[in-house]
Amino acid sequence: MLQATGGKVKMGTIANGQDDEWFRMLANQNGCFYFNNQGTAVTVNQPGCVRALDTIKKLVDAGVVAFGGWNEQIQYIKAGAVASAMFGAWYEGTIRTNAPDQSGKWGVYLMPAATKGGVRAANLGGSALAIPASSRNKEAAWAFVKHALATTEGQITMLKEYGLVPSYLPALNDPYVKQPQPYWGNQPIWQLILGTLGRIPPARGTQYFQEARQIMTAIQADFLAGKYKTAKEALDEAARQISRATGLPVAR
Repeated sequence: MLQATGGKVKMGTIANGQDDEWFRMLANQNGCFYFNNQGTAVTVNQPGCVRALDTIKKLVDAGVVAFGGWNEQIQYIKAGAVASAMFGAWYEGTIRTNAPDQSGKWGVYLMPAATKGGVRAANLGGSALAIPASSRNKEAAWAFVKHALATTEGQITMLKEYGLVPSYLPALNDPYVKQPQPYWGNQPIWQLILGTLGRIPPARGTQYFQEARQIMTAIQADFLAGKYKTAKEALDEAARQISRATGLPVAR
């Protein structure tokens, strides 16, 4: 299909220089992340991460991806300039609400496996809440959190309205999860998406996530611009910079 458009339609959009979201998804799929799961060492230059960055380079060199940040990504979808969007499941609500006229034209499929029989899912995003130790109303704050987030009704309402994936596990058994979704060509997308839970390799962000993300975003852009000869060379530099920024050693 991409060839039929003469290159006018791209496979997807990479936020090169603004984010490293594709790298994180592909690295996670390959069992690699900025840090090990103990949060004690930098692992961004391990083989799974190298494979992820190499994949991005191949896609860029083939001319099948566009470059753009959050706003451009949405604009390309609305204009029909991209054929897919690789994102967290929460992006469902973004597409549905920003391109309502494209109802029935989109579908959901699992990530292509990096290796035969490999993982076809990854994590991107997520939220966390914290009650400060200095709070004078901890019990009330916790009661509000439970009221807002720890009910099946509330979680399914957010899923219906905004595409926010339930983190309250009992909500996964709600009948709505199995229902066909009209916007997505009556595909039961939530059954497919939520069926990947448990298959995604764990990845620990640590308190240094933002520092590592900023470094990796710059390294990826430099690699795609030709500053480094190989993905391994680029990621070795990323590992050194992340190590200096966090004080954590680079895993051997």
